[in-house]
Amino acid sequence: MKTRRKSKQLARAAEQQVQEQIEHEEQASEPQTPGPSKVEFSVSLPDDIDAEYLASVLPEVSLETPGPETIIALYRIVQSQATTIDATSRSLEDARADLERKDVELDQLFQDKESTSRDVESELENVQKELKQVKQERDELASLNASLQSQVTSLTSSQSSSSTEVDVLKRRVEETEREKRDLVGVVSRLKEDSVQRDEEIQTLRASLKQARQEYQALETQLRELRSTENSTKFKLDSLSQQLQLAKDEAARATSELTVKAEEYTQYRHTKHAELAALQSTHDALVQTHASTGAKLASIDSVVRLMEVEAGLVRSECG
Repeated sequence: MKTRRKSKQLARAAEQQVQEQIEHEEQASEPQTPGPSKVEFSVSLPDDIDAEYLASVLPEVSLETPGPETIIALYRIVQSQATTIDATSRSLEDARADLERKDVELDQLFQDKESTSRDVESELENVQKELKQVKQERDELASLNASLQSQVTSLTSSQSSSSTEVDVLKRRVEETEREKRDLVGVVSRLKEDSVQRDEEIQTLRASLKQARQEYQALETQLRELRSTENSTKFKLDSLSQQLQLAKDEAARATSELTVKAEEYTQYRHTKHAELAALQSTHDALVQTHASTGAKLASIDSVVRLMEVEAGLVRSECG
């Protein structure tokens, strides 16, 4: 859309410049002798060219009878289109490079996330195994505690054990309770670590999902860029065909103009020779007129002299 607007602006500017130049040349050529008529040529548009689209791009230009100024304007439009296509190609190459870099980064990130996930799962399995082992030890300690309590009860009921053995058993019970509390703390820490690892796994999955969405968005942009590239290539081919037709017509017009110039040169030489002949005839007529005037003056003087003599004769006779 921007390219079409730019083409219209260039066409209008070129047409306005051509119109001003033509007006300036007409004003400058008014007091001079008119030269030969301007050579015009016509172009028959083939069926594969959209005349309506060209008329919308160049609204004030005759497509069937273009002039040299129109061809120059087309050259400028083609140059602008070529510049735009080069910029689009560079942008497309940059987008492709960026997309490839994104693909590599996404693959690397995905591999890193998978490796981290596998490590976390392995650690989680180890923690679960340790937790299971701790539970087994806790159960064993509980059974041992129950056994010790039963022994204490039996010892108390039987009153056959000594106070020393009772103290030893109490210490063993206290140690067992302390070990139990330590195991409970270890199990709590393991649970907290497991919850934290689960949260990290969820975060990694969300990041992976976002990366996939970005990859899909980049693929969509790439398809759009390819579509734009195809459209621009089609426009460039159409303009190239139009440019070739304009070049052919310009060459034909140049040859016709050369022929007309030669004919005008020959015509000028002929008229110059005729003018020289007329000038010489005019000079001869001027000389003849001068001699005739001199003769007429002499005849007039003779007539006057004869009239004077006749008057004298009449006066003498009277």
